[in-house]
Amino acid sequence: MNNFIFQNSTKVFFGQGCVKEYLACMVKPFATVMLAYGGGSVKKNGIYREVRGILEEAGKNIVEFSGILPNPTYAKVQEGASLARERQVDMILAVGGGSVMDCCKAVSLAAVYRGDIWEDFWAHPGVIENTPLPLGVIVTAAGTGSECNGGAVITNEEKKIKTGRDYPKLNPQFALMDPTYTYSVPVRQMVSGAYDTLSHIMETYFSAPNEDNVSDDIMEALMKNVIRNLRAAIRNPEDYTARSNLMWDAAMAENRVIKMGKLCDFECHNMEHQLGAYTNCSHGSGLAVIQPAYYRHIYKYGLPKFVRFAENVWGISRRGRTDAVDRTLERLGTDYIDLLLIHQPAGNYSAGYRQMEKAYQEGNMRPSRKTASPYIFLWRRTMNITARNGPEPPMTDCAPLIRMRAGARRRSKESSRWKYRTTTISAREELREITTEEPIFCLRMTRSCSGFFPTEKLLHLEKICRSQYNYT
Repeated sequence: MNNFIFQNSTKVFFGQGCVKEYLACMVKPFATVMLAYGGGSVKKNGIYREVRGILEEAGKNIVEFSGILPNPTYAKVQEGASLARERQVDMILAVGGGSVMDCCKAVSLAAVYRGDIWEDFWAHPGVIENTPLPLGVIVTAAGTGSECNGGAVITNEEKKIKTGRDYPKLNPQFALMDPTYTYSVPVRQMVSGAYDTLSHIMETYFSAPNEDNVSDDIMEALMKNVIRNLRAAIRNPEDYTARSNLMWDAAMAENRVIKMGKLCDFECHNMEHQLGAYTNCSHGSGLAVIQPAYYRHIYKYGLPKFVRFAENVWGISRRGRTDAVDRTLERLGTDYIDLLLIHQPAGNYSAGYRQMEKAYQEGNMRPSRKTASPYIFLWRRTMNITARNGPEPPMTDCAPLIRMRAGARRRSKESSRWKYRTTTISAREELREITTEEPIFCLRMTRSCSGFFPTEKLLHLEKICRSQYNYT
């Protein structure tokens, strides 16, 4: 391993009820507390009322600083700093996710610094000689890991630049992490945060050195944990085990432990920051778009590490087939050879159509609304893993759209021309129904349907599959 110096000054209180138990004693030395939060969700879920009640009971003078939106701006930092100086704030208590915490770190510095913190500390790395205002955080959304480091990502809207710096002096003095506080986070935001965690780990994992080191072994365990618990949390957003693991995964990814001895170039994050500066997109979503494409370009230059990643993290064997495929086929009540016999001739030979007609007549394919084509039944039979135990997913029109040739070629009674039966299906809606444990199966079944997919639409669907599952 390379040489390193490790430091983390944040004291963490983790677990259900930690805010009620420890917040009062942590703010005891401070008379005036700035209570900072975002767009108001903390008021809807009751967290604001609970936190403010504890501060009032402790006799604190409370100064509210609200309206911190995702991708915090330098203008908002200046607003907070001006308020802190005007009201003579003694400490800042940030209640929220990464954006609130990042903004408050910058505010804690700007409140005591008379110069331009953007030019002196964000546009270019600087040396903090002042003592920032004390900062404490209460985490309500997991993902960034900002609660355990001095990192803050700020957007300068005027210059269209988004950048992050990590200064140990900006570390929160304490972090209160109650996993139940994350229950009200929308599923989309939860997934975005989990991908941000995964991205932090991958950016570190694929950086030098590649020789045997403790950090890589820890990261593989963390990535597997994120993947496993994200799936569990999607199934049940109030699964305490899953949400608590995801919360601690995020902290572990950014508390500097796994970065020891690694270079940590964070190229995808740097690219996403500029994308976010112009589009204001969700950080995790932006990374999910950029990272798979980036890795497809670079994997050949670090193939041994990517092979290790596939085997140790995703459980993909070198022969290219996982146990997940067999589990899926078992749930479908078929085997791989049967599916190939049905799919490969589909749309090309009458034998394939007869196979599907037979399956339909035997009740092995389920109709959807008024559609009468065996092709669409077969697609839903193979791709909608949950169809047996749940309702059919809605066949709605939404982008990106894929037009599937869902009907057999039949002579119309009205004319001698061939007619096609088509239906429009949202690729993303369909992909949400696929159990995420079977990425290989997903791609194989997609490709095996190529006989009745227009080529450009098939390629579009495959891109979505790769971006969703990071698999090619």
